[in-house]
Amino acid sequence: MNKYKAALGPILGLLSASIWALAFSNVKIALKTFGPSEIAALRFFVSGLLGLGVLIFTKQKTWTSKDIFQAFFAAFIGMAIYNIFLNLGQTTIAPSAASFIVSTQPIFTIIAARFLFKEKIGLNAILGVGLCLTGVWVILGHPDFGAFFHGGAFYLIICAICSGLYFILLMPLIQKHGPLNAAASTVLATGILLSPWLPNALVQAQIELKPTLAVMFLAIFPGFIAHITWMSAMKIMGSTRAANFTFLIAPMATVAAVIINDDKIAPAFYLGSVLVIFGVFVTTNQKIKTWFLEKTKFAL
Repeated sequence: MNKYKAALGPILGLLSASIWALAFSNVKIALKTFGPSEIAALRFFVSGLLGLGVLIFTKQKTWTSKDIFQAFFAAFIGMAIYNIFLNLGQTTIAPSAASFIVSTQPIFTIIAARFLFKEKIGLNAILGVGLCLTGVWVILGHPDFGAFFHGGAFYLIICAICSGLYFILLMPLIQKHGPLNAAASTVLATGILLSPWLPNALVQAQIELKPTLAVMFLAIFPGFIAHITWMSAMKIMGSTRAANFTFLIAPMATVAAVIINDDKIAPAFYLGSVLVIFGVFVTTNQKIKTWFLEKTKFAL
């Protein structure tokens, strides 16, 4: 790999994280006049048209029925369910808090890899999961056990799980068809899957301009461009190095939420945020994982 291509990977990773960080604030704006499912439907109708244009332009003819199934399955788990539940979660939870809850995604990627690829889980992962869940609990204001698993928090934990599965499910398509076509195929598949909600979304789009513009931003930037830049970053750097850039999404989303949505940050939020980020770091850092395995000889 030449040095220019190697340098491009971190740039693309940072660009992707920056765009996705803005998604939380724009979802909150869109929820003013759109329903959660309608936001996702209109967003991926537009993204899907862009994806269709890419697939027509590239004229790839090597798509098998297995590839198409993989694209739809990844789209269903990682985009359709993820986006509907993200929107549902943000009906009751502020963008800043939502971003940190969803940032637990790498935890679930590692858990999924344990079952799908038989990768070992060390004590560091168990500790990391505990830290992340404690951080989420603190961010949400110390709810009781029942409240923690109802409403917005529950939806956002489902988002993190879906996101953790998404890039694992998509990796075979990235390797075979490249980042551009893999992204195009999944956003098109998502648009098709969410099409039952599109008629209502088109009606709601006529109510007020600002929420509609927010959905258009979600469609073009987080919904399409960021997927291409992220998959390109993964292909250049590998999924492990690229995943480090996800640490930046929640802090940047918090800054955006304070500026765009006038989010009020409680003191406990800072403690919870640190616990979440540290928990994800402990789980994903290879050196920490190796140290725990050497010292404890424990692995699941």
